[in-house]
Amino acid sequence: MKFKFVFISFLFLCVGCVRDEDQILNYLFSKSLESGVRISSTADKTFIIWVHGDADHWVTQSSVQPLGQQSLSGLKRADQVEALRIREAALQCENCNVVLLHVQRGGAHWYTADEPWATYLRVYVRGVLVLERHVPIVNGANPNLLSRLLQFSSHFFGSTGLHLIYRGHSFDPSYDPKSINSSRVAPFAYGFPESPYGVDQFKIGLSLAGLSQPLESVTIAACHMATVKMARALAPFAKYFLASNVDVLETLEVSFGFDFLARTDLMNTELGYDELVQVAGLMMDRFEKTQQITEAMMEYPMTVVDLTQLQVWDKKMRELLKQLQIITPDYWNTHKKDLSLVASVEKEVSDRYVQHLRNQGKSEASIRSLRQFVKMPSDIPGTWDVGRFLDFIMHYPPDQEEVSKNALEMATELKKWVRVVHSSSDANHKSGLSFRLEDYSSEVLY
Repeated sequence: MKFKFVFISFLFLCVGCVRDEDQILNYLFSKSLESGVRISSTADKTFIIWVHGDADHWVTQSSVQPLGQQSLSGLKRADQVEALRIREAALQCENCNVVLLHVQRGGAHWYTADEPWATYLRVYVRGVLVLERHVPIVNGANPNLLSRLLQFSSHFFGSTGLHLIYRGHSFDPSYDPKSINSSRVAPFAYGFPESPYGVDQFKIGLSLAGLSQPLESVTIAACHMATVKMARALAPFAKYFLASNVDVLETLEVSFGFDFLARTDLMNTELGYDELVQVAGLMMDRFEKTQQITEAMMEYPMTVVDLTQLQVWDKKMRELLKQLQIITPDYWNTHKKDLSLVASVEKEVSDRYVQHLRNQGKSEASIRSLRQFVKMPSDIPGTWDVGRFLDFIMHYPPDQEEVSKNALEMATELKKWVRVVHSSSDANHKSGLSFRLEDYSSEVLY
């Protein structure tokens, strides 16, 4: 039955009166609801969605598909369009709860004249908006933002399955606050120039939340985030991990699809591994359906990782690398070119775009040239796809039969807990999970 209670509370923090970040977070995530607000009759699954204003992608009216009955008037940025799509999907989801935090890009100030309320929190229960709060822009790089968001969600929906979704720009998977290169990391929160952000900061936010039960899933809807390092960081806090190990197109026409929230068949069942693979496919669905063919040129895969299987496999990976002595200069120097050719994370031209070129009469030679042109290594040098790397080991092992056998066994096991869903075709991604050799060189895994 649809949740009937439709009282909505709009309370606003006085602009300019309170700029202390702790006070802002205390208000935004207050567990003492305003008079007349109650949250009850909840669904059995909750999606906690953090949209982080991430790019200078401005709305071009002609390029954006209609958004239900909503007008695009006044919308300026891609994150606004994305958030509106999520809000529309949340209103259609009669079998889930949605907690939406939208940290909009507020320029170099706390707020601008036309955007005084740069951050808002919305709560939907079974398709009904029950709570909305607005505050000035907050620092997304502060781990307390994530921890307070999770604590708030757990307070009201802790008895349900919690699914965390982050939608924004990537945070550097190799960011080190002490590194001399850390200055190259773009500000994570645009209103706060000194705000580098990395996997470690995200992990701190999860840890500070102190949830009594692991999250059902964590989705990182950003470029290059399906990494072993990210999976390790999430393993203590979640059962499943969804992300992509290549670029994720940030456009107003497609972007990520959140229409899966309105899928009754999914919302009426437990979201286990197989169901989350289906969700990953639906998130890529806009790439399949877009009429802007140039936006369908590249393949955009999503990877689903069963984190409950990660620790055992990850230790086997380290043992294999020790057997190979892959981190010694001799082996590396001998096979560096082979490793780059075989194991690199690569971008792919989609089958749909290839067919488009053929329909235009393009020659097979020109298509091959295009494939070769975009088949460049990942934007992050020295990053290898796990599945392709195991293929490399089987083709270029030291003189040890046991090594090839172990690599084959690990490749077989990998298919059981890492699944890849592609936006339009079965591209040549062996696992869709990437790593760097440094991940295994000296650190203690767990």
